Amino acid sequence: MRRKPRALVLALCCVALFACTVQAATDPPDPIKVTPADTSSGTLDVEVTILENQDATDHKTTITLSFSTTAIDEQNTALFNNPNEEVICNTVKQQLAVSVSHVLHVPRGDYSCVYSGNKNGVALPYVRMFVIRARSELSPQLPTVTRDGFSIEYTPDSDGMCTLLGKAEDKAQDPPVQGKQVPSNLGVYSGPSTSGLRGEGDVFLTRTCIWQNLPSAFARMEVTYVSLASVEVEWTR
Repeated sequence: MRRKPRALVLALCCVALFACTVQAATDPPDPIKVTPADTSSGTLDVEVTILENQDATDHKTTITLSFSTTAIDEQNTALFNNPNEEVICNTVKQQLAVSVSHVLHVPRGDYSCVYSGNKNGVALPYVRMFVIRARSELSPQLPTVTRDGFSIEYTPDSDGMCTLLGKAEDKAQDPPVQGKQVPSNLGVYSGPSTSGLRGEGDVFLTRTCIWQNLPSAFARMEVTYVSLASVEVEWTR
Protein backbone atom coordinates (compact mmCIF):
# COMPACT_ATOMS: atom_id res chain seq x y z
CA MET A 1 0.00 0.00 0.00
CA ARG A 2 1.35 3.41 -0.95
CA ARG A 3 1.69 5.92 1.82
CA LYS A 4 -0.13 9.19 1.28
CA PRO A 5 2.12 12.22 1.04
CA ARG A 6 2.48 13.94 4.41
CA ALA A 7 1.33 17.26 2.96
CA LEU A 8 -1.85 15.63 1.64
CA VAL A 9 -2.60 14.04 5.01
CA LEU A 10 -2.10 17.36 6.77
CA ALA A 11 -4.31 19.10 4.23
CA LEU A 12 -7.10 16.56 4.70
CA CYS A 13 -6.86 16.92 8.47
CA CYS A 14 -7.08 20.70 8.16
CA VAL A 15 -10.12 20.43 5.88
CA ALA A 16 -11.84 18.06 8.31
CA LEU A 17 -10.98 20.30 11.26
CA PHE A 18 -12.24 23.37 9.39
CA ALA A 19 -15.50 21.62 8.51
CA CYS A 20 -16.05 20.61 12.13
CA THR A 21 -15.21 24.14 13.32
CA VAL A 22 -17.65 25.70 10.83
CA GLN A 23 -20.40 23.28 11.81
CA ALA A 24 -19.80 23.93 15.50
CA ALA A 25 -19.89 27.67 14.88
CA THR A 26 -23.09 27.61 12.85
CA ASP A 27 -25.14 25.13 14.90
CA PRO A 28 -26.72 27.05 17.80
CA PRO A 29 -26.90 25.26 21.14
CA ASP A 30 -30.23 23.83 22.19
CA PRO A 31 -32.14 26.14 24.54
CA ILE A 32 -31.74 25.19 28.17
CA LYS A 33 -34.86 24.06 30.01
CA VAL A 34 -35.85 25.87 33.19
CA THR A 35 -38.80 25.74 35.58
CA PRO A 36 -39.28 29.28 36.91
CA ALA A 37 -40.77 29.88 40.36
CA ASP A 38 -42.27 33.06 38.91
CA THR A 39 -44.33 32.56 35.74
CA SER A 40 -46.15 35.88 35.80
CA SER A 41 -46.79 37.17 32.31
CA GLY A 42 -44.30 40.04 32.54
CA THR A 43 -41.42 37.57 33.00
CA LEU A 44 -42.20 35.49 29.89
CA ASP A 45 -41.58 35.66 26.15
CA VAL A 46 -44.17 33.76 24.10
CA GLU A 47 -44.15 32.41 20.56
CA VAL A 48 -47.52 31.41 19.11
CA THR A 49 -48.35 29.58 15.90
CA ILE A 50 -51.96 29.48 14.67
CA LEU A 51 -52.29 26.82 11.97
CA GLU A 52 -55.65 27.10 10.23
CA ASN A 53 -56.24 24.29 7.74
CA GLN A 54 -59.33 25.47 5.88
CA ASP A 55 -59.67 22.03 4.23
CA ALA A 56 -60.02 20.27 7.61
CA THR A 57 -63.37 18.54 7.87
CA ASP A 58 -63.51 19.02 11.66
CA HIS A 59 -63.19 22.80 11.23
CA LYS A 60 -60.51 22.87 13.93
CA THR A 61 -57.40 25.05 14.12
CA THR A 62 -54.18 24.12 15.93
CA ILE A 63 -52.65 26.69 18.29
CA THR A 64 -49.11 25.97 19.52
CA LEU A 65 -47.57 27.96 22.38
CA SER A 66 -43.91 28.08 23.47
CA PHE A 67 -42.61 30.03 26.46
CA SER A 68 -39.24 31.27 27.70
CA THR A 69 -38.33 33.23 30.82
CA THR A 70 -36.59 36.59 30.98
CA ALA A 71 -35.17 35.70 34.40
CA ILE A 72 -31.99 34.43 32.73
CA ASP A 73 -30.04 35.77 29.77
CA GLU A 74 -29.40 32.40 28.12
CA GLN A 75 -31.73 31.12 25.40
CA ASN A 76 -34.20 28.90 27.21
CA THR A 77 -37.51 27.09 27.27
CA ALA A 78 -39.76 27.64 30.26
CA LEU A 79 -41.41 24.52 31.65
CA PHE A 80 -44.43 24.46 33.94
CA ASN A 81 -45.17 22.19 36.89
CA ASN A 82 -47.90 23.99 38.84
CA PRO A 83 -51.58 23.05 38.41
CA ASN A 84 -52.71 26.69 38.33
CA GLU A 85 -50.60 27.53 35.26
CA GLU A 86 -52.96 27.25 32.30
CA VAL A 87 -54.28 28.82 29.13
CA ILE A 88 -57.76 29.12 27.66
CA CYS A 89 -58.01 29.54 23.88
CA ASN A 90 -61.44 29.86 22.24
CA THR A 91 -63.05 28.28 25.35
CA VAL A 92 -60.61 25.33 25.25
CA LYS A 93 -58.78 25.12 28.60
CA GLN A 94 -55.41 23.41 28.97
CA GLN A 95 -53.13 23.07 31.97
CA LEU A 96 -49.53 23.84 31.03
CA ALA A 97 -47.05 21.04 31.62
CA VAL A 98 -43.38 20.10 31.57
CA SER A 99 -43.17 20.42 27.79
CA VAL A 100 -41.31 22.59 25.28
CA SER A 101 -44.59 23.41 23.49
CA HIS A 102 -48.30 23.25 24.24
CA VAL A 103 -50.86 22.37 21.58
CA LEU A 104 -54.57 23.17 21.58
CA HIS A 105 -57.18 22.30 18.94
CA VAL A 106 -59.86 24.98 18.84
CA PRO A 107 -62.89 25.82 16.66
CA ARG A 108 -62.01 27.83 13.56
CA GLY A 109 -62.88 31.51 13.72
CA ASP A 110 -61.49 34.49 15.62
CA TYR A 111 -58.65 33.42 17.93
CA SER A 112 -58.12 34.59 21.50
CA CYS A 113 -56.18 33.20 24.45
CA VAL A 114 -55.84 34.11 28.13
CA TYR A 115 -53.16 32.93 30.54
CA SER A 116 -52.93 32.27 34.26
CA GLY A 117 -49.46 32.13 35.81
CA ASN A 118 -48.02 31.39 39.21
CA LYS A 119 -45.71 33.21 41.61
CA ASN A 120 -44.19 31.27 44.50
CA GLY A 121 -47.15 28.91 44.65
CA VAL A 122 -49.85 31.57 44.35
CA ALA A 123 -52.17 31.52 41.33
CA LEU A 124 -52.26 34.79 39.41
CA PRO A 125 -55.32 36.33 37.70
CA TYR A 126 -55.91 35.61 34.02
CA VAL A 127 -54.36 38.05 31.57
CA ARG A 128 -55.09 38.39 27.88
CA MET A 129 -52.49 36.91 25.56
CA PHE A 130 -53.84 37.96 22.16
CA VAL A 131 -56.94 38.44 20.07
CA ILE A 132 -56.50 37.71 16.35
CA ARG A 133 -59.38 38.31 13.97
CA ALA A 134 -59.94 35.50 11.47
CA ARG A 135 -58.79 36.23 7.94
CA SER A 136 -60.80 35.40 4.82
CA GLU A 137 -61.70 31.91 3.75
CA LEU A 138 -59.27 31.61 0.83
CA SER A 139 -61.65 29.40 -1.20
CA PRO A 140 -59.29 28.88 -4.18
CA GLN A 141 -61.03 28.34 -7.53
CA LEU A 142 -59.99 26.08 -10.41
CA PRO A 143 -56.84 27.57 -11.93
CA THR A 144 -56.42 28.92 -15.42
CA VAL A 145 -53.41 27.19 -16.99
CA THR A 146 -51.37 28.34 -19.99
CA ARG A 147 -47.97 27.31 -21.30
CA ASP A 148 -46.45 30.22 -19.35
CA GLY A 149 -47.95 29.41 -15.96
CA PHE A 150 -51.12 29.22 -13.90
CA SER A 151 -53.37 31.75 -12.21
CA ILE A 152 -55.89 31.05 -9.51
CA GLU A 153 -58.59 33.25 -7.98
CA TYR A 154 -59.12 33.29 -4.21
CA THR A 155 -60.88 35.46 -1.62
CA PRO A 156 -58.44 38.26 -0.81
CA ASP A 157 -57.69 39.91 2.52
CA SER A 158 -58.76 43.49 3.06
CA ASP A 159 -55.13 44.57 3.54
CA GLY A 160 -51.67 43.54 2.37
CA MET A 161 -50.20 42.77 5.78
CA CYS A 162 -49.89 39.04 5.06
CA THR A 163 -48.23 37.07 2.26
CA LEU A 164 -49.55 34.33 -0.02
CA LEU A 165 -47.57 31.45 -1.52
CA GLY A 166 -48.84 29.02 -4.16
CA LYS A 167 -47.61 25.52 -4.92
CA ALA A 168 -48.81 23.09 -7.60
CA GLU A 169 -48.34 19.32 -7.28
CA ASP A 170 -49.43 16.10 -8.93
CA LYS A 171 -49.93 12.62 -7.51
CA ALA A 172 -47.34 11.10 -9.89
CA GLN A 173 -44.50 12.40 -7.67
CA ASP A 174 -43.20 14.82 -10.30
CA PRO A 175 -41.29 17.80 -8.86
CA PRO A 176 -43.76 20.35 -7.45
CA VAL A 177 -43.98 23.86 -8.87
CA GLN A 178 -43.77 26.72 -6.40
CA GLY A 179 -44.35 30.40 -7.05
CA LYS A 180 -43.29 33.53 -5.21
CA GLN A 181 -44.66 35.12 -2.06
CA VAL A 182 -46.99 38.02 -2.81
CA PRO A 183 -49.34 40.21 -0.73
CA SER A 184 -52.52 38.35 0.23
CA ASN A 185 -54.93 41.11 -0.84
CA LEU A 186 -54.59 40.69 -4.62
CA GLY A 187 -57.41 38.19 -5.25
CA VAL A 188 -55.50 36.37 -8.02
CA TYR A 189 -52.31 34.36 -7.55
CA SER A 190 -50.03 33.72 -10.55
CA GLY A 191 -47.48 30.93 -10.61
CA PRO A 192 -44.89 29.50 -13.01
CA SER A 193 -45.36 26.87 -15.70
CA THR A 194 -46.89 23.55 -14.68
CA SER A 195 -45.90 21.73 -17.89
CA GLY A 196 -43.98 19.14 -15.84
CA LEU A 197 -47.09 18.02 -13.95
CA ARG A 198 -49.56 15.36 -15.11
CA GLY A 199 -52.80 13.71 -14.08
CA GLU A 200 -54.57 14.37 -10.77
CA GLY A 201 -53.10 17.00 -8.51
CA ASP A 202 -53.69 20.05 -6.36
CA VAL A 203 -52.89 23.72 -6.04
CA PHE A 204 -52.10 24.71 -2.45
CA LEU A 205 -52.30 28.26 -1.13
CA THR A 206 -50.51 29.24 2.10
CA ARG A 207 -51.18 32.60 3.70
CA THR A 208 -48.76 33.73 6.43
CA CYS A 209 -49.22 36.64 8.83
CA ILE A 210 -46.56 37.52 11.43
CA TRP A 211 -46.79 39.92 14.37
CA GLN A 212 -43.35 40.05 15.99
CA ASN A 213 -44.02 42.43 18.89
CA LEU A 214 -47.72 42.22 19.54
CA PRO A 215 -48.72 44.50 22.47
CA SER A 216 -49.56 42.33 25.48
CA ALA A 217 -48.95 41.82 29.19
CA PHE A 218 -45.97 39.61 28.34
CA ALA A 219 -42.35 40.66 27.94
CA ARG A 220 -42.59 39.75 24.25
CA MET A 221 -45.35 38.22 22.16
CA GLU A 222 -44.80 36.88 18.64
CA VAL A 223 -47.71 35.39 16.69
CA THR A 224 -47.54 33.56 13.36
CA TYR A 225 -50.91 32.88 11.73
CA VAL A 226 -50.92 30.42 8.80
CA SER A 227 -53.95 29.57 6.65
CA LEU A 228 -53.92 26.60 4.27
CA ALA A 229 -56.38 25.87 1.46
CA SER A 230 -56.28 23.81 -1.74
CA VAL A 231 -58.21 22.90 -4.87
CA GLU A 232 -58.04 19.66 -6.84
CA VAL A 233 -57.03 19.87 -10.50
CA GLU A 234 -56.35 17.64 -13.52
CA TRP A 235 -53.03 18.48 -15.16
CA THR A 236 -52.59 17.93 -18.88
CA ARG A 237 -49.37 18.21 -20.89
